[in-house]
Amino acid sequence: MTATFTWDLPMDSTAAAIARQHVRDVASTTSDVVNAELVASELVTNAWAHGRGTGAITMTITVADDVICVEVCSDSEGFPRQLSSSDDSPDGRGLLLVESLASDWGHARRGSTLCVWADVQCL
Repeated sequence: MTATFTWDLPMDSTAAAIARQHVRDVASTTSDVVNAELVASELVTNAWAHGRGTGAITMTITVADDVICVEVCSDSEGFPRQLSSSDDSPDGRGLLLVESLASDWGHARRGSTLCVWADVQCL
């Protein structure tokens, strides 16, 4: 069985905590809810930090028997940029975390909106 849930999150520092709570609420019966929470938190934080600051962040969670898909969309001019662990920048390692926890991830542009998604496998 598959269920899909969508929320608008505020474009502020509270968004990641709200996102984690939503993941817990809808995926609490899966064994990988903590991994899905971390992925959602990172994607939402990136949307807030790199978005244009207008409108809301939209998060959609699809829970299936063997995967939790997290998609986060916001107005953004850029694209996700993954730095290496040896890069001297103080930021930019969140996508390394997403990549290590997700079985697959990617992004799509829909006009001025950037959507980043990640699939977290359920045991």
